[in-house]
Amino acid sequence: MSFDDPPVSSHQSTPPMTPQYSAYNQYQSSRTSHLGTSNTNKGTASDPFGPDSDSCEHYGASSTSPIEDTNQETLPRSSIPPTPLPRAQIAILQFLLLTEPVSGFVIYPFVTKLVVELGITNGNKSTVGYYVGFIESLFYVAQGLTVLQWGRFSDSLGRRPVILLGIFGLAFSLLAFGFTTTTTSSTSENFSPWASFGWVVFSRSLAGFLDGNVGVLKTMMAELTDESNRARAFGLLSSTWVIGSTIAPLMGGALEHPAERFPAVFGPKRTRIWVTYPYLLPCLAASIFCFIMAVVGYVFLKETRAFIYSPPSKMTRSDYEPIPQDSFIERNDPTTPLLGRKPTKNKQSLREVLIRPVLISILNYGCLAILEISYFSIMTVFFAVPISSGGLGFSPPLIGVIFSTLGLVSGFVQLFLFPAIHKKFGAKRVLQLSVASFLVVFPMFVTMHLAAQLNQSTSTITKDSTGGGEAKGILVWIGIMCLVCINSLIDMGYGK
Repeated sequence: MSFDDPPVSSHQSTPPMTPQYSAYNQYQSSRTSHLGTSNTNKGTASDPFGPDSDSCEHYGASSTSPIEDTNQETLPRSSIPPTPLPRAQIAILQFLLLTEPVSGFVIYPFVTKLVVELGITNGNKSTVGYYVGFIESLFYVAQGLTVLQWGRFSDSLGRRPVILLGIFGLAFSLLAFGFTTTTTSSTSENFSPWASFGWVVFSRSLAGFLDGNVGVLKTMMAELTDESNRARAFGLLSSTWVIGSTIAPLMGGALEHPAERFPAVFGPKRTRIWVTYPYLLPCLAASIFCFIMAVVGYVFLKETRAFIYSPPSKMTRSDYEPIPQDSFIERNDPTTPLLGRKPTKNKQSLREVLIRPVLISILNYGCLAILEISYFSIMTVFFAVPISSGGLGFSPPLIGVIFSTLGLVSGFVQLFLFPAIHKKFGAKRVLQLSVASFLVVFPMFVTMHLAAQLNQSTSTITKDSTGGGEAKGILVWIGIMCLVCINSLIDMGYGK
């Protein structure tokens, strides 16, 4: 090509008739006739075949016929087999995602008891809920302040280092949370309840600041898939969350105060560390789990294609791209540099991304999340405080079993019942049902407490170490069973 000739566009020349290009041209021809537009296959330097070039081979055309033969009928999208999932990398992402529910749910069974033992309420158990809600919200507030920054870091540094740093941050913050002393465990005469509470605030906030992995892990999942298999890949994430939300409460409820519960193994005759730090063991177990997952990610997790550097000498034929039209020297423009224009990065700003449909989805998700976090915070306090203070007086191990049951039943519904429900009623109706469930679940706390008061007698109440009573009336357990079922309806709101 000489500089006196005009630039040759993609519409004036016949590109190489590869199977991929032929398939794409057939798809674009049918797409153009359907939309009534032209020039729909304009490419860019980073996407030479158009917006769907990465998945054009899945549109069912494998012919090598010339591109002018565009009258051949193409297969509909629904009849094309999905691309096989990269199972190894997706399995590793699932393992890494387990750190999120494990680190979040492990404190739920004992956080109310921890606040009472810190001594910051001065014996006023009616104020316990304020501090429990504050502690539980710290993680989400801190994460909300930094999640966009972690996303930007992953865009420039890569997904893998950000994910590994987040998991190491969770492991460290959980270990720090475990080294919390209480009024009943401290042997120091200078023990300060508020200093210990400050340590809880610091460690819980640190977990949120260092962890932006929920968004980055999902982004990496999207980059490992395409339109044909992405829904199936994201469906696997629900099973991961079920496993984590089932194991973590059991771990937290069973391992708190090990010196009292398992004196033969963790008693003061062997070591006093479990007496001084009664919540160290569950946090240590969760921290070790996160550390193991970080090692697994470091060894096996591969960076996504966008961040793999390939030297020019090792490029294959498929790595070459057509030269964009604006990179040619313009004949009558003496100011055009000889090296052509520097390509600009197609980087969208936050304002460009937040279009109306996206904003509506974010608002719906945010409202559902606020309601569910509030519901979980109330439930955590309600199960733990005595009946005389408005709760049920359950012990941490029993609370752990209840939370694990919530996760297990919800996971079963998500995996086996949700697809049929979603297909029958649609995403909008399912979301409406999920939000409407809160109109039932919040009054149920009052109903269960009244049932516990009606059954409060020596035959239905067993005294525990908190000084209150543990409700055992049949009406209370019927209410808890209903709560488990309604919780499954709430979680369906996150299904799509």
